[in-house]
Amino acid sequence: MRFPRNGVFNRFAILLLGGFAALLLTLPGQISAQNIPATLPGSFLPAQVGTAPASREPLQLPFTPVLREGLPRFVPGPCPIDVPAALRGRVSCGTLVVPEDRKNPSESELVRIAVAILRSASSSPAPDPVLFLEGGPGDPTLPSLEDWEESPFLEKRHLILFDQRGTGFSTPSLECPELYDMWDRTRDRHLTAGEHEEELLSAVRACAVRLRGLGISLECYDTAASAADVEDLRRALGIPQWNLYGISYGTRLALEVMRRTPEGVRSAILDSCLPPQAREYEEAPENMLRAFRYFFDACKADSRCGAAFPDLERNFYEAVERLNRKPLRLSLQYEDEPKPLPMLFTGWDLVNLLFDFLYDETLLPYFPLLLAQIRAGDTAALCRYYEEGSGWSSDGLYYSVKCRDEASANAPEIVRERLKNLPSALRGYDPFPGEFAACTLWNNGTASPEVNAPVSGSIPTLVLAGSYDPITPPEWGRRVASSLEKAYFFEFPHRGHGTTFYGCPLELALAFLDRPDRRPSASCEEDEPLVFPTKRNEKDSPYGIADPPRKRR
Repeated sequence: MRFPRNGVFNRFAILLLGGFAALLLTLPGQISAQNIPATLPGSFLPAQVGTAPASREPLQLPFTPVLREGLPRFVPGPCPIDVPAALRGRVSCGTLVVPEDRKNPSESELVRIAVAILRSASSSPAPDPVLFLEGGPGDPTLPSLEDWEESPFLEKRHLILFDQRGTGFSTPSLECPELYDMWDRTRDRHLTAGEHEEELLSAVRACAVRLRGLGISLECYDTAASAADVEDLRRALGIPQWNLYGISYGTRLALEVMRRTPEGVRSAILDSCLPPQAREYEEAPENMLRAFRYFFDACKADSRCGAAFPDLERNFYEAVERLNRKPLRLSLQYEDEPKPLPMLFTGWDLVNLLFDFLYDETLLPYFPLLLAQIRAGDTAALCRYYEEGSGWSSDGLYYSVKCRDEASANAPEIVRERLKNLPSALRGYDPFPGEFAACTLWNNGTASPEVNAPVSGSIPTLVLAGSYDPITPPEWGRRVASSLEKAYFFEFPHRGHGTTFYGCPLELALAFLDRPDRRPSASCEEDEPLVFPTKRNEKDSPYGIADPPRKRR
């Protein structure tokens, strides 16, 4: 089954993760808090997926867990994935065991949250570790353990990763294979908007019915529940205070932790903010259009890009309209598939493509050249993009969180009116297709109004934003900072979604952790503007977009 990260569901830059191991996750049995075993078996995760011998034995934790018989509690255990060679001897894993239903914990099913603790490279690390909060909602963290091998955050502090309830290696899994099956059925069909929504809603309904049939209470999976899990993890590990580091939806989760249990938070780094008070669905059309215009203006202002692609904006919208009338037929050859798989590439797929590229400023400069290739019928690089871009995300958690926290705070009629204000070529496009109807089917209630209120307080907070970001605009970062007493806001004009991976924003984040009581400064200069490739004369460019043409196999 194949589900492109920028495919028909438009889940916005789902991380590239190997395989679909989430589909194998063991789902909950009839175990309640009243009969929890003294220790959990080593096979609490599916067949210890890919576990290397070096990671099977639990290592001594860098913290002293608070041992208890009841809930919550942390149970050390083997890591569910391979531990990279560079981290062997420095990673400890286990599970946080908590009740699924926090309103009725004594009779609740259990949630087991997969945790990995990465030891600092320092011989005398700071006492306050960093807890990373992943985005999505629904994206896992542990499968990308190797991405943290050389993280500068480990130079002075321990780093804690975990898969939020419902995601990754945590159980129960709220994965929705029904949506992957839908992609398989429809990838080569030219669906109308109504037909697509019908297929989508059928898959959403089937997933919800299956998960409820397994005894999973979808009402128990939202931001408030995950925030309580975070606090339980801190207490179970015996950590007096830690530093929160969230990206995208992870910032909203961090803010909820800051609201509920500020005493446990030393500082917070919020990258690409999702404010709880934002009306995400209502504001999405303008947020997307702002980023599109910012990109088109940047190309026009760049002498090389402007000269090579003088009509970039017009060509983009014309291509959207043409591809919606007559899609391109792609042939995708995956390594584990014996035959190529067909896919129709529509105008909405082109919109999703630009949306996805706007996330990553290292990829974005190649979009004008890729668009020129698509317009000329050259699909080699485009096919590589899809072939290398399948992802793993928990769509069940996505709907659970969005339906409880977001849908009820937005008005469908306002969304419809604002979609009408998009350029004519984008009429009919929706960044969140069918989600109001999907939430009616998901039927997991609404969260407390408090969850959608601004967060205040005196926790030192670093807020960062990228100007190209199409989903969490810089204005949202300013909103978050405006209600916090000790917030420091930085906008980076040449960054996309997620700024702290390298360079100046990363330097600021590390400086902030050292002294969160003052506005950070860094030795870095402002990031350089994007450099737009205009010819196919590079080597090993992303997806071969700028590589010299060669015959496709």
